Amino acid sequence: MVYMHFMQDLPAIPAIAKDSIDGALLAAGKMAASEGEILRNLASHAFMQAFFAVMIISIAALLVTCISLSGWARLKSRSSESTSQ
Repeated sequence: MVYMHFMQDLPAIPAIAKDSIDGALLAAGKMAASEGEILRNLASHAFMQAFFAVMIISIAALLVTCISLSGWARLKSRSSESTSQ
C-alpha cells in the first residue's frame, strides 16, 4: 500500500513499475538518477513489507498448527487413559 501511495509523487511512472517490483526496478534503471533512486527505494520498501507480512502469517500458521496438534494429542491420550480404566 505504501508503494502505490508514494508512487504518485513521481512524475511519469511507466505502467510496468506499478505492476511488480521487478518492473519498478527495470523502470528505475531507465529514469533520471534521482527519480530512479526514489523508485528503487520504494520498491525495496514494498518488498520488505511483503516479506515481513508473509513471515508473520507463516509463523502464525505454524503456531496454530502446533497448538492444535498439541491439544489433539492431549485429548487422544486422555481418551485412551479413560477407556483403559
